[in-house]
Amino acid sequence: MWNLWAFLTGRRQPADRKAGEHSTLEAAGSGGKTGAAKSEAGTDWKNDALKSKAGTGTETDTGSSEMEGGKGKDTEKPEAEDVGTDETEADDEWVQAKPEKHRSLYDRSCGHGKKRKTPKIEKIPVVLNDRVTLGDGDTKICVPLSGSTDDELEDQARSALQAGADVVEWRADYYEAVCNVDASAAALKKIHEILGDIPVLFTYRTSREGGKGCTDGDTYSAVALWAAEQPEIALIDIEGLSGEYDAEILVRKVKELGKPVIASAHFFDRTPKKNELVDIFGCLQRTGADILKVAVMPEKSRDVLRMMDVSREMDSSTSCPLITIAMGDLGKITRVSGNLTGSCMTFGTAGAATAPGQMTVEKLRRVMEEID
Repeated sequence: MWNLWAFLTGRRQPADRKAGEHSTLEAAGSGGKTGAAKSEAGTDWKNDALKSKAGTGTETDTGSSEMEGGKGKDTEKPEAEDVGTDETEADDEWVQAKPEKHRSLYDRSCGHGKKRKTPKIEKIPVVLNDRVTLGDGDTKICVPLSGSTDDELEDQARSALQAGADVVEWRADYYEAVCNVDASAAALKKIHEILGDIPVLFTYRTSREGGKGCTDGDTYSAVALWAAEQPEIALIDIEGLSGEYDAEILVRKVKELGKPVIASAHFFDRTPKKNELVDIFGCLQRTGADILKVAVMPEKSRDVLRMMDVSREMDSSTSCPLITIAMGDLGKITRVSGNLTGSCMTFGTAGAATAPGQMTVEKLRRVMEEID
């Protein structure tokens, strides 16, 4: 039998020796051999143990004690030999096998490397003129004109021009003679002459959404359609969630007159939850508008962060450019972070403010350039 030292070190025994040992074991197990055969087998084991003296003394002693305590019981030793052989073969298989590629705990926990890429939605920019395109490039700055008289409107228009506004919003709900078609047309013409190639956004904001305009659906629709017919107007705001008129029909009529539309929704008393905000954007988009606008009033910082997060998500899931604003002092960050959240236009002042938290055009532009 192969010596103990070879067994412990995992060395394989030669084929001829292994075959000889098996024949000896078979003879011992059959009982047909004489005591001389058993003695011969015991002699072989003893000789092997003596040869192992080149190793440690402990191994030799162990081999001898096993020999002395197991005379006539050679059948127990081959079991140990078989175990050694199996372990050696298992070790060889482990060495030959290709190492398995493992993923880190971080990769397994967060699924890193397995996330499916969301297809990118191509934006459809809204071209107002050769100089201004919404939804393409940096966030544009819009200055509201809230004068109630012709003189106030003209002064505010000059201030907006001097401030370098990209777009000017005429808040017609502030104008006293808005229901007088001739007076409104004359005021609009004068504003256009002062502004030159700065596009004009027409807004008639109702009292329901923070303005001074009439909430009657027929009056609102008539004012919007009149504005759509004016060549000086480049873009029209339509309140998309009103129940006083069919916003989808009104948007379609305005677009048929050649004017792009902003479908807007304003919440001056709260910030809707995330799921509600997503639904609001979906309702505005179903009107068929070209641009979607949502403005909210935050009560705490998490409201601002939620609005920014929803804006970013919606920007990647809709082809319409977005305008997203959190009003008040808490929401000022949203007025300068449009390039981050996907908001294509922000509102600044060159005089009187028309919403809480509006900053001057100069400050807006300076901060936006710093964080760009």
